[in-house]
Amino acid sequence: GTYKLPKIPPMRMPPREAFLAATEPVRFKSSKGRICAEVITPYPPGIPVIAPGEEITAEIIDYLDLELRAGVHMQGPFDPHLKRIRVIK
Repeated sequence: GTYKLPKIPPMRMPPREAFLAATEPVRFKSSKGRICAEVITPYPPGIPVIAPGEEITAEIIDYLDLELRAGVHMQGPFDPHLKRIRVIK
């Protein structure tokens, strides 16, 4: 990618708790404010952008959308095209 990495999102739940919590898939572009339930790592560069327990911010959504449109591969999410994302129920 050619864009500056977004700020680290707010941690809203310990990662272990988020990993074990009930989840649901939602539209990625409508997920602002929800708590992420998966790790999303654009590759390259291979740096996780969001992890379980972190709040999905508008900046994260915009950054990942730009990376997808640039053809960057997403490692980690159940939907590698990020039409949907798993969040905490």
